[in-house]
Amino acid sequence: MSPMSESDLDTDDREAEAPPSPDVISVLVANHREFLTYVERRVGDRALAEEILQEAFVKSLDKADQIRDSAVGWFYRVLRNAVIDHQRRHATATRRLEAFAAELDEFVPPAGEVRDAVCRCVAQLADTLKPEYANALRRVEIDGVSSRGRSLVARGMGAPVRSRTDRR
Repeated sequence: MSPMSESDLDTDDREAEAPPSPDVISVLVANHREFLTYVERRVGDRALAEEILQEAFVKSLDKADQIRDSAVGWFYRVLRNAVIDHQRRHATATRRLEAFAAELDEFVPPAGEVRDAVCRCVAQLADTLKPEYANALRRVEIDGVSSRGRSLVARGMGAPVRSRTDRR
């Protein structure tokens, strides 16, 4: 095997960096709707299909010089692989979310002494607030009164206090 000259290396670099032919680009752009329909049928969401198609188009521009057959057939293979990659990523994310949900289902709420320590802390912080804010904080955070279930207005505390507890 003979050593490569600098001119051979320059030629290889130029071929690797050569932009795709305008004919290939025009064929791909002309078939945009068919490509989009193809991807949308596989993923079931037009916005997602557009995203996958755009990403595949951008990535494939660098590899368009590798086309040996029809540009359309080649790009359908690129799209098929892009859809498969998306489905794999989606399946992985779904498995992670399911594992996280299972962890949450197994979660044991903190023991009584932890809750008591948190309540003491909230009570101390409430002492530094205006009385109407402190009362609202204690009712919601310590007493566990829901913001929907309480009747602060009926107890003479007025609408401003109710709106303060609604901001949680």
